[in-house]
Amino acid sequence: MVEQPTWIEASPTDLAMQESRTVFLLNAWSLPLWLSYRNRPRQKKLVAHLKKHVPDYVFLQEMWCSHDVNWLEKRLTEYQVFRSGQKHQLINMGGLVTLIKSAKVHESVFEPFEKPQGGNLDEMHAGKGVLLVTSSSGLTVGNTHLYSPGTDGAVFTETQFRKILERGEVYSQFIMAGDYNLPFKRRAALNEAYGSPFKIFETNTTYDSVINPLTRKRVNRFVGNSGERSAIDGLMVRGDGIKLRYSGVFRTPLLSDHYGVVGLLSLNNSIRNISF
Repeated sequence: MVEQPTWIEASPTDLAMQESRTVFLLNAWSLPLWLSYRNRPRQKKLVAHLKKHVPDYVFLQEMWCSHDVNWLEKRLTEYQVFRSGQKHQLINMGGLVTLIKSAKVHESVFEPFEKPQGGNLDEMHAGKGVLLVTSSSGLTVGNTHLYSPGTDGAVFTETQFRKILERGEVYSQFIMAGDYNLPFKRRAALNEAYGSPFKIFETNTTYDSVINPLTRKRVNRFVGNSGERSAIDGLMVRGDGIKLRYSGVFRTPLLSDHYGVVGLLSLNNSIRNISF
């Protein structure tokens, strides 16, 4: 079941806006085994979903182990896979994986965030940041995961979000997806205060640890959120050539302690024929 989206733009009537691209976004909760449990069964469900629907862009967070990324890459041959770490290393440094339905090679860069000075051990060892992939035609797609505000306060997380907003001054045609660890209303306020470089699209609840029964001994390690505080995943776009026609929460199958986000984009003639 997909919830009715909270924001829908009418289908474009301009013939220049006819190219559609689909998006799937998920914090995949694929941590090292001492932190999470039964990663592989959930990853098999994820692969089955992607093979059935074949979205044009897939944005995954918390894919920390390189062997899990390699496993996905072998099974999702219809995609080019970009990661926030080196393939030969044990850990995928930023936990980010972007899959793009493309046969061509595109350049990508991972920009890590400054680590918090305090907080729990898990966050201290993480290397969160933003993974950017840009085509020669000028379209950039971004995948991000911000540090939790519980590590060093909300100000620390908001500083990282402002760094994301800065990218709106660099890339004129931009799609950003991620787990921001900030609720929608706060993200919208920060975006407005920065001059509204992005259109930010609201989603309903995307995170609640209670939905994840796959932690060890059926004990959830983290406190669940509810309501608007948990609308922490979502899409943002920048540029006259990109419109988001649909954004909604994907609730099944159970893949993580996050729900997925699905979206439908329209691209205009200036960027519609890129090979992304």
